[in-house]
Amino acid sequence: MVYAYVTINLTNQASFDAYCERAGEALKKQGGAVAAVARDATVLEGNPEKPDFAVILTFPDRESAIA
Repeated sequence: MVYAYVTINLTNQASFDAYCERAGEALKKQGGAVAAVARDATVLEGNPEKPDFAVILTFPDRESAIA
């Protein structure tokens, strides 16, 4: 199992909604799935910009994740 951590800073809701419709199909095609979504992420260390969304994706293997 491979995990991918994604941060999203939302600037255009309509574009994001359109992206989500297409991304789900692409993710499923590669055997991926959304494991978790946080709209209110907590920064535990350092001082990075807090994202609007933090997402954890799962894939069966590295090749599927980078395909």
